[in-house]
Amino acid sequence: MAGILDLSLELLHMVAEHIRTPMELARLSRSCKGLQAAFSFDHWILHDARHHRTSVLPNHAVGFASEQVPLLIRALRWCVDDQVIKRVVDIYAKEFPASLDGHWGRLRFNVFPLHQACLYQHTGIVEHMLRKGCRVDIRDTGFAATPHFAGLSTYCGDYFDALLFSVAIRNLSMMLTLIKAGHPVSMFHLGHASQMRASHTLGVLLRAYRINPDFDAGDSDFDYALQYTSMDEDSDGNERIINQLLKEAPNIGAESLLSYVDSAVTGNCPRNAVHFFHHLIQRNGPTLQICQKTLSIALRSGCEWLIRAIHPRFTNFLITANADDCETRRVRACAWLLRIALISAKNTATVIQHLPYLLEAGCIPGPDHLCMALDIPDPSPYIDVLVEHGADVNGHSARYGMRPLARAIKDFNGRVVFRLLYHGAELETLGKLKVQASLLRWYWCTFGNPLWVRNKGVADFVKKDEQEPPMIDRRTFDCSRTNLYEQLRNMFDMLLGPIHPLS
Repeated sequence: MAGILDLSLELLHMVAEHIRTPMELARLSRSCKGLQAAFSFDHWILHDARHHRTSVLPNHAVGFASEQVPLLIRALRWCVDDQVIKRVVDIYAKEFPASLDGHWGRLRFNVFPLHQACLYQHTGIVEHMLRKGCRVDIRDTGFAATPHFAGLSTYCGDYFDALLFSVAIRNLSMMLTLIKAGHPVSMFHLGHASQMRASHTLGVLLRAYRINPDFDAGDSDFDYALQYTSMDEDSDGNERIINQLLKEAPNIGAESLLSYVDSAVTGNCPRNAVHFFHHLIQRNGPTLQICQKTLSIALRSGCEWLIRAIHPRFTNFLITANADDCETRRVRACAWLLRIALISAKNTATVIQHLPYLLEAGCIPGPDHLCMALDIPDPSPYIDVLVEHGADVNGHSARYGMRPLARAIKDFNGRVVFRLLYHGAELETLGKLKVQASLLRWYWCTFGNPLWVRNKGVADFVKKDEQEPPMIDRRTFDCSRTNLYEQLRNMFDMLLGPIHPLS
């Protein structure tokens, strides 16, 4: 009988090493439970542990292949019966206590039992393992290579622990169990919870210092989490996470908040940028320096959400500013403010509504603003409003290095050219034209519509999307001739008809 028993144990052990599916393990578990009295289930587990104590263990960081895997790891991964798993844990804890921490004799197995229990959401097994003496703060440096968690290593460092696995699967009861057992909470856990938009998970982590007196989160930890929250597109607009983090970090200064605004804009998270800006104003007030720095970030990126948020606060600040403020800073701020009105406005009425406040604040429209208006899809109405309030159509824009008419011609914008000429823009102010080639191209691309090109009395129908431009006789239009301005006049007369202002 003893020989048969030993043979049966060897066969069972061989079968266990080649288990591939949960169903196979379930069948084996049921068989083992039924054979406990006859074949000594405890002895079989001890045999398994002793076998791995002297075996060469492979690296199982990527997954479980056909190599030998300890029964405890197999049970945590596949077994659905908690009582069987607890029995396995009891035997390992009794005979080989260090094995619960991942130490298998003289060797170290690369998959930790506690991490496997967290990953497969065995909350009761985790509590049982901790009661049996398993360390709660085990760090795994090998699991980062797994396909499922490779992305986490970019912001969670080169190690993983049980709490990070619990955060990854959003298991709040598991997190509380680990934190109550003394698991440390660091910036990695806060950053991961923030990235996942897990407000409840983050709230548990933020309350960790109340549960675990050894945990003391510093501003640097929250700064790390806030930086990643600000630039994560998945958390864009999740104000609850930002509020939770900032509430626990009251010492975060204005420069840090400005960096969060910049990170949010860079990460294409406009709602986060606006929310950080509101916190910035609440904590430090709408000072000129804060408004200018935030506005520089918004204008550099073209973030319309942030521009719209800054606009009313900046407008009210400039109107109520003291007369003793530095005039240079005031003029620069006013110029920025007018650009906000141009970029954020969706119709002419909005610009007209803004202009009285801008003029009262000391802002005078000029060539810079006319050139800025060309960035709007249909700038003609805005040009009319700016010119009516004193913008010089023939002035030189220091920001763009050219006059508004030259920029309109360079951008092939025929409608704006006509509008500027209507308001008195002079062709003679263009000089000998860096834009000669642009004028020639604009000649057959004007207005984005089909255009009749008159060449030696022959009418050729030209479309905007043609690959090759039509041939134009030098006797009809020649940019190299000395009478360039007369040629330009003739060109505009031909295109615009007798209503041309210069005709």
